[in-house]
Amino acid sequence: ANGWGFNSPAADFWINGFITVGLVTFLLVLFGEVAPKVYANQNSMRIARFMSRIFVVLEKLFFPLSWILVNSTQFVEKRLAKINQSTVTQEDIASAIELTVKDNKYAKQDVDMLKGIVRFGNTSAVDIMKPRMKVVALDTAATFEELLAVFKDESYSRIPIYGDDLDDIKGIIHAKDLLNHLDKDALFDWHNLIRPALITTEKRKIDDLFHDFKEKRTHMAIVVDEYGGTEGIVTLEDILEEIVGEIEDEFDTPEEKPYDQINEFTFDFNGGTAINDICKTLDLAADYLDDIRKGADTIAG
Repeated sequence: ANGWGFNSPAADFWINGFITVGLVTFLLVLFGEVAPKVYANQNSMRIARFMSRIFVVLEKLFFPLSWILVNSTQFVEKRLAKINQSTVTQEDIASAIELTVKDNKYAKQDVDMLKGIVRFGNTSAVDIMKPRMKVVALDTAATFEELLAVFKDESYSRIPIYGDDLDDIKGIIHAKDLLNHLDKDALFDWHNLIRPALITTEKRKIDDLFHDFKEKRTHMAIVVDEYGGTEGIVTLEDILEEIVGEIEDEFDTPEEKPYDQINEFTFDFNGGTAINDICKTLDLAADYLDDIRKGADTIAG
């Protein structure tokens, strides 16, 4: 009734649509997708040998055309790469950060943190390490009483232990490992409390060193040069300070500012100030002085 009988045009439309869309799609999927894949999966070697002959013939037949298409694509990509080539430096990113936050929506420490994250992947261990001359360490010939005295005087939670000299690092000893032995006498053999030291190169990037700290579950690394000599030490705190700024605990004493600003273009720095710290203070790129530093770690060097 109303034009919807089995012989009506509307019924013919829906029946034809079902056959065209539903049934044909089912047959295409079954015989064009599922069945060939099942057969090829069960007879993989036979299909591979059969198709390889066809592919070899097609490769030789269409080689001139494929060569033209591949090389023309590479030519266009190289031309576009030259046109669009642009090197984004740390200064560019730092400038972008300052432009983004110039409305004072963010505090200065937040801006410094963002800049620290930008520098993080390009800063080496040698740039943030405590140099050899400032490392507090103890030799293996020391008595238990001398070991306790060092921890008491320096207020460190861990110190390196060396053999003949500082280039012969034996490991690191932790203050917490001594707590159960405070009642021992001066002859107590404390050497079995020494833990293995993490050794890293001076050129290792601190983001990779950060992963080393997490993997080895340690907070201190010994930095060595290309000859294996001890250059200094890096702690987890040193790495975090590159992002969040100076971290001071209850044992840290307030340090004097490492420089005096005489005028707009003149600064008087402490000679022991690390070059990396100078670049951060003056808001320069970390590699700004690389051409003239010649391997030096401090401004005095």
